Amino acid sequence: MTTYDISGNMVTISNDMENERYLLSTTDEYIESVNETFDEWYAARGSCYGIVEETDNLYNGSIVPLINIGIDILNAQGVYSLDEDSFYDKYVKKFHLSEHVFEVVRSMEKAVEAVNIRQEEEEMYRQVRKESRGRVVGGGFGLGGAIKGMAQAGMMNAASGIAHSAFNAVGNVGSGIAASSDKAAIYKKYKEPLNTALMQDLYDIRNAIRTALQKEAGIVCKYVTDSEYDKAKAIWNNYRLGRIPAEKKKEQIIEALTLNPYSIEIYDSIWEDFGDENGELRKMAAYFGIPLEQQIAEIAEQYGDDLFTKNCSLYEESFDKKTAAVQIENQIKATLDELVQYCKRQTISEDNISKIAQCKQLLEEIDIEVRTVKGVTYDTRELAENVRKDFATFYRALQGKDIFEKETYEYLKSADYITEEFKGIFESVFGTEYGLRTPEKIYENIDFIIRQSLSDEIIKGGWIDIPDHIGSFSSKETMISSVAGTLAEELILALFDRSSKGKSGILLTNRFLRIYAKGLLLGENLAYPIEQVEKIECQENDTYVINIQEQSPVTFSMKRTDLTVDEQLAFSDMLNELIRIVKNLSTENRLQLFRIYKHTKICRCGMLLLADEKICPSCKCMIKDNGEFVETQICPNCNNYVQIGKKFCSICGYQLDGNEDSSNISEAEEAKSNENEKDVSENLGETFKELVCPNCHSIVKAGKKFCSKCGTKIQ
Repeated sequence: MTTYDISGNMVTISNDMENERYLLSTTDEYIESVNETFDEWYAARGSCYGIVEETDNLYNGSIVPLINIGIDILNAQGVYSLDEDSFYDKYVKKFHLSEHVFEVVRSMEKAVEAVNIRQEEEEMYRQVRKESRGRVVGGGFGLGGAIKGMAQAGMMNAASGIAHSAFNAVGNVGSGIAASSDKAAIYKKYKEPLNTALMQDLYDIRNAIRTALQKEAGIVCKYVTDSEYDKAKAIWNNYRLGRIPAEKKKEQIIEALTLNPYSIEIYDSIWEDFGDENGELRKMAAYFGIPLEQQIAEIAEQYGDDLFTKNCSLYEESFDKKTAAVQIENQIKATLDELVQYCKRQTISEDNISKIAQCKQLLEEIDIEVRTVKGVTYDTRELAENVRKDFATFYRALQGKDIFEKETYEYLKSADYITEEFKGIFESVFGTEYGLRTPEKIYENIDFIIRQSLSDEIIKGGWIDIPDHIGSFSSKETMISSVAGTLAEELILALFDRSSKGKSGILLTNRFLRIYAKGLLLGENLAYPIEQVEKIECQENDTYVINIQEQSPVTFSMKRTDLTVDEQLAFSDMLNELIRIVKNLSTENRLQLFRIYKHTKICRCGMLLLADEKICPSCKCMIKDNGEFVETQICPNCNNYVQIGKKFCSICGYQLDGNEDSSNISEAEEAKSNENEKDVSENLGETFKELVCPNCHSIVKAGKKFCSKCGTKIQ
């Protein structure tokens, strides 16, 4: 006899109830195993014919092991006067077990026969039925083969003339009228009834064991009677509907538990309303094989999921969960506190609610995120916040200043910083910003940011190009410039392909953020000035949004579906960082980037000159083939630049100095003049052939209107 303290009320389990529990626990596992393997057995038969052919094997293979278990139980109680045969004859036979299973099989046979008749096979079936209508007698009841004989006899004699052999004959002649839709429906229809009938036979054998224990060994197994079951159910129904006065609720629900200790609904009601502080309720449920612990865990898990969804929906629905978590830190804390209190109230382990561990993990990650500034994690949130303020102070002081001027360094150094930590890293911060604002390092900086933001696997994927650093940009440059329509002095800084060979992509230049695509019927060519691009966000899978000053946001996709959520967020952060370092350049340096990287020579005034430039755009000096720079003047007639000292304009022949006596021009001066004329003429893209002046017979280049020696007009 065992007693359980259920919420302050003692529930006694009698010896007879313990005997019943022993019987159930000894047989439940086997019965459940038969139930679990039935689906596999049924599926393996594949057709109604297979089921009928193998049902006797299923039946015998299921009941014989349970009968053996019964004999073992009786032997354990000192009963040796029964073996399998005598136990069956005395206690099992009265249940007429075979009728349960084989009645289902007979119904299946009839249904299949009706299908076959409709398929005009009546004559064959009629002949087979006629030949097999004789009755079959089973063998004696010896466990070695008699049970099988009995089962076959019971099935075949009860077939009302539709013998098992008739079904077998159909299979033998190969007609079976293979797998028609009707037979498939019959096969599916009778699965559950056959399983139910088999389970009923197993329960009847257990009842036989119960009876044998009482009659042979005087051991009473107290099971829940129908009357007790109904009474317990009525009490529980009234309880859940609120019909029982509050002062009597506990008493009545405990009474229901005493009447039927196998009802999980009763255990659940007690646990919900009165808890289980001492664990006795769960202990009693486990003894009676009730999965209360499992149900408690499922209810607790569902409670945790529901509460988290209610309080933290922003996190669950957000694409950028890290940012969302920081925003709702207080809601996450409140959720964790409530879940912990729930576990205490219900006296269950926190391990039963996975959201508790998730909340703790999120709060740890949030704390690290809040304490981290520019990749450095500080000891306290307060210190981290003050370091952030110092960074803000630094950038405010830098705004509008030229970082390359000496005064700027001293001005930034003397700003009112709060923390010693920032003061300690000031030189590094200044050096970093100095480097980021150095136009000659723009490619180096872009390369560093990309490698710091993205994994090597992504970078090696072949869709990221930085001229002379990552990828093979030179092979795509001409086509990209044509499709995207880049300007004359627009320098391409980075390309992110959306298709092969750069035919569609995101292009970052010193002037624009370009989104372009080359299509057969429809292309795309969008350009947004760098200074107007405020921020790029990844708001959902493969969906990026550009926020632009005084314009509606623009959405684009990268068509890189293999990127994870974290990788997509890192990609958008990287784009923002790249745009920031371009915008950080002074306007002059940003616009001069093309010349910085494409110039072939430097004028004496410091101007960077491109390969095809012969006249400096800044000081208007002329560059000779030998690299010498000479001063120029503007021809008043044609407004072209001509080297100072020339007598005549090399373009229009206009006399520049007013001296008509050209005989004073030395040969050296003339050679020098001709050389300069050649330079300027080549700069204009003219093609020259030699002509002869009709007056002085000097050599004159084709295309010149006047002789450079005597000024005679050339026809």
